[in-house]
Amino acid sequence: MKLYPSHGRHGGCVRQGFTLIEVMITTFAAAMLLGAVVALTVFTSRNFYMVGNYADMDSKSRATIDLMAKDIRNSTGLMATNANYLLFTNSSAGTYTKMTYDPNARTVSITKTGQPQTVYLTGCDRWAYSLYNRAPNITSTNITFYATSDLNQVKLVNLSWTCSRNVIGSKLNTEIVLTAQVVLRNKQ
Repeated sequence: MKLYPSHGRHGGCVRQGFTLIEVMITTFAAAMLLGAVVALTVFTSRNFYMVGNYADMDSKSRATIDLMAKDIRNSTGLMATNANYLLFTNSSAGTYTKMTYDPNARTVSITKTGQPQTVYLTGCDRWAYSLYNRAPNITSTNITFYATSDLNQVKLVNLSWTCSRNVIGSKLNTEIVLTAQVVLRNKQ
């Protein structure tokens, strides 16, 4: 904007410029625009991080269920359980596999005969399992297993867990519950 001198009422030269109100309105508008840009940047970067976090938790949970399912399928029986562990055996190979949930450390780990304990999941908030009978109810549209507490009758194990992580000091996203039903294929 080019300013030209003009002549006032009394014949003196007056320079035109911005009034205080105009400067304040412009400063306020610029501050609002800058605030919106900063808020959008923070929101976008936080969401980008959360999507990456969710994808990482999901891939670790899927890898864990694949490893656990392999061990369960190769088992010949379930030896012992309590709220925080399952102990499987493969009597033909003479090995044991113990799946343990530690609620204090929020981990799920597996210990196999002759091998050290391996932590498969971290940030695990809840871990649960259900045991089902080897004789299912078969209909034309469905196969339903009956729940059992008799370890000698266990043929199917239903595992589920929920994991979460703290992002910037608070739980911003939690993984959906992962559930899998695994059949003991080598059950005798």
